[in-house]
Amino acid sequence: MSGMHALKLAPDTAGEGILWNFIGIFSRNREEWAVVDLACLRSNITIVPFYDSLGKEALTHVINLTDLTTMCIEKGSF
Repeated sequence: MSGMHALKLAPDTAGEGILWNFIGIFSRNREEWAVVDLACLRSNITIVPFYDSLGKEALTHVINLTDLTTMCIEKGSF
């Protein structure tokens, strides 16, 4: 079991008859983004990328749609 699953950072979310695991990333493209992405790929977790151009309503909609509980956020993004 991966550390992210052991810490329950990406709980099961039912959708389309499948159990999904999501973690959000809110950051510019940088090394840490790639590290989180690779860790999620290795742990069978789907990333949900967020961009500062989305706006508050779109962010809220995607978070609610995916039942997202965990986001990796670049310092100073908000």
